[in-house]
Amino acid sequence: MQLSPITVPYLPSGKVKVLAAGEGARVFSEDLAALGVSVLYTNPVPALPKVLCTHADLALCPLGDKRFCLDTSQSVLYTVLQEMGLEPMYGTRQVKSGYPDDVAYNVLKIGTRFLLCNRKITDETVLFVAKRDNCTVLHCKQGYTKCSVSLVRENAAITDDIGIAKVLSENGFDVLRIEKGDILLEGLNYGFIGGCSVMLSAHEMLFLGDLRLHRNGDAIQAFLKNYGVTPICVKNIPLTDIGSLIPLLQEETNA
Repeated sequence: MQLSPITVPYLPSGKVKVLAAGEGARVFSEDLAALGVSVLYTNPVPALPKVLCTHADLALCPLGDKRFCLDTSQSVLYTVLQEMGLEPMYGTRQVKSGYPDDVAYNVLKIGTRFLLCNRKITDETVLFVAKRDNCTVLHCKQGYTKCSVSLVRENAAITDDIGIAKVLSENGFDVLRIEKGDILLEGLNYGFIGGCSVMLSAHEMLFLGDLRLHRNGDAIQAFLKNYGVTPICVKNIPLTDIGSLIPLLQEETNA
């Protein structure tokens, strides 16, 4: 089986075989293995509190075309990504405890056209790459941008954030806005949809937990169905935010 890099962040064309995630993914390791997915675990970010230090989406972000921007705490991951034929780079900012110093890399690259983030608190290297790529920055107030959004297509997304929903809708996206809550995040009141879900192929979305236990579960399933996407739920527990799953490699397709 030949593997190839996922060049469009979070939107694989083939079946995801390797992804990056924090220690929270270990609870789901058997479920992921049964789906044929291997996990490359990120190092905890020493500066962050226990509840957030293992969240991968606070430590790195994919920028498309095999490129990843990392916090300097991820030196082991940096080397492994290089060995996998990917192109890691360190960002300018070092992640620190407390908002907004913890969200420099919590951004969402959408296809080749957009970078969704709070530009005021995003790492300068991330913004530089976006500008060099002629990528439009969609500014939103929400700093926890990546974990607030579950990307379904280059023009379709799910979020519970009013500001993000408005920005995306104004730029031609089909947006399903769900209610806050019903997503576990240990130590905090609730988690986010982007932290517990990811596309596993062009037609499958993985949910860590049972989508049926979310108050908007039916609406989410209907939204996915409109795009030919089947939800895959693991474990009979509420949806659980582990700080995102970041696809790295996929099974090569002939398409």
